[in-house]
Amino acid sequence: MASSGADFVTNFTSLTLTSVELHQCYFSSLDPRAVILPLGQVVRSVQFTQPVVAVGENTYTVERQGKLMNTLSRLIANGGRSDGIDRISVVANINDTMYDETLSFNSFEYERDYSTPRQVGTFSKDYWHAKEDPGSGDGRDLVNLEVLTTFQQKLFISAGTTLGSGNNFYDVGRRILVNFVSPATYGGGYVNPLSQ
Repeated sequence: MASSGADFVTNFTSLTLTSVELHQCYFSSLDPRAVILPLGQVVRSVQFTQPVVAVGENTYTVERQGKLMNTLSRLIANGGRSDGIDRISVVANINDTMYDETLSFNSFEYERDYSTPRQVGTFSKDYWHAKEDPGSGDGRDLVNLEVLTTFQQKLFISAGTTLGSGNNFYDVGRRILVNFVSPATYGGGYVNPLSQ
């Protein structure tokens, strides 16, 4: 809490009849001698932008790192977000097409999963979605990028889409799950089997 309104907000003139509640939340870890701790995990969010120079197939090759949880892509054509695509494909190992969706089907999936209309120029693939609850699941559909030779997401831009000069981009944001070995041990130097 600050002594003056100017310390925490700008253009602030007065504040009357205000109540403030302060809360503290804390979590304690369980004794590793009594329970098996889960495998240590880190979730990373990574974003990449590549220029679009022509209509047709535009391929983004995803780096081999962790387990892919979801992707959110954006097409910027002639300086603005655009729905000028025919379809989106997800391909593993150059020849194995995992998903091949039209824009309308991708829009349907987005609206079903997130209960809101898809924004113009954005496209989503959620591999960690279960029981109509986005961002959760048992990991069944996660894509382990480390066991694939290549993993590509392809955007097929419609022939009639207007492209400008130097202002066309294909943005891809992705979330990946990265496992690491947890230092959880039991008495006597026994290493937790789940951490290996």
